[in-house]
Amino acid sequence: MPEGDLQQLTSYLPDIHRLLPASPDAEQGLLSSFLIAPMHVGGLCDEKGLQPQHFHIPAHGTIYGAMMDMWRERLSIDVITLTQRLRDQNLLQNCGGPAFVTQLFTFMPTAANATFYLEIMREKWTLRCLIRICTEIAARCYEEQDMVTELVDTLQAEANMIALEDARSPDECSTVEVLTAAMSQAEQGLLENSDGLTTGIEVWDTNLAGVRNGQMYALGARPKVGKTSLIETMMDHQMTRGHRVLCFQRDMSTVVQLNRMACRRAGVIYEDFFRRTCPDTDIEKVMEALRSFDSNLLRLYSPREMTSRTIRRIVNMEMRQGLGAIYIDVFQRIKALNPKAGIAEGLTEASKDLRDLCLEHNIPLIVVAHMNREADWTKRPNAGQFKYCDQLFGDCDVAILMWSKDDPAKLQDRYGNWKRQEIILTVDANRAGYVGDERIYFDRPHMTFYRTLQSAD
Repeated sequence: MPEGDLQQLTSYLPDIHRLLPASPDAEQGLLSSFLIAPMHVGGLCDEKGLQPQHFHIPAHGTIYGAMMDMWRERLSIDVITLTQRLRDQNLLQNCGGPAFVTQLFTFMPTAANATFYLEIMREKWTLRCLIRICTEIAARCYEEQDMVTELVDTLQAEANMIALEDARSPDECSTVEVLTAAMSQAEQGLLENSDGLTTGIEVWDTNLAGVRNGQMYALGARPKVGKTSLIETMMDHQMTRGHRVLCFQRDMSTVVQLNRMACRRAGVIYEDFFRRTCPDTDIEKVMEALRSFDSNLLRLYSPREMTSRTIRRIVNMEMRQGLGAIYIDVFQRIKALNPKAGIAEGLTEASKDLRDLCLEHNIPLIVVAHMNREADWTKRPNAGQFKYCDQLFGDCDVAILMWSKDDPAKLQDRYGNWKRQEIILTVDANRAGYVGDERIYFDRPHMTFYRTLQSAD
């Protein structure tokens, strides 16, 4: 730019009366979200590396630092405990007093947008850093005119430090990095699912390449089609290959689920085992199957109050030893963080939280969901029939519908023989491409799936 044009610009020089870039509302929004959902937002801030100095208003940074210390110490965080923490450290009055802390709690109605507040803050902090660096370099350009190379090197080094430390979040990559990763994945192919796991369900593995890291799968199912048996089969398959799997179950106790999986592995009918009508040899087979399970690989939880916060806490704890996949059965059992929220509102927030969790840990997440009952249950369903959870369909990477035209009441003939139930797996939506119907066959007494209808594959 010619010197004359530069002099015509009235705003190219720093103005001491101009306010630095900042967003006080975003800062308060993040602090409010932290008070509403401390486990979720604390984990998010820790993952993104947010520090008190990223806040423009010192009082906000002080409050955030106190909350992060409490979060790391696994202490309960609410208005009362936070106020007392600040009071004990003689910081309360510097932060606006108890009234300001209380006002933070009511500043936002939900913590759903915490990620956006955090990104706004990071952007404003980056702009402030650039202004500081450029102002310092501009001053040195007048005073150190014989050190051009050193000034250029200093400017580049300072700018690179910002880019490395905070201008980019840990899960964002440059175009070159993305292309490199994509080429590497293409070269590796699908050898033992280097970026995911196989499921042991042939049609699933063939058409969807198993379950992939960082993807959320919504498995919508009608009653009496073996949805729980399907994910138990997938978990058993993955465990036998040395992968740790985590399952949240609210429709049955962990003991019942473990017994079901043991009966399947032993080839014993669970109903007979449950009623103790099977021979002693079958009971011994089940006991042997139970002993064969590795408690470090199979992680079963049935929390009394299953919220997205509880799920996040347990996942973060289990991830210390690594996980291959996470299963949730069923989605509609997740309770809202806000007791006053309706079912649909609570599940909407839960779906967003689960999506964030899946991406943060880069792990497959399989979510089982009930579908609305229909008068004509033989009719092909669609993803819009997820019960109370339209948001789940929007957040997931793959939506799979599990249904059957067979009447479960007519699978057993008058002699007590069972026929396999035809189960249709409909891939209704898939960001990776494939959609369509595939059929598998369910042996209900043995809770086992087969590729064909015949009694022997």
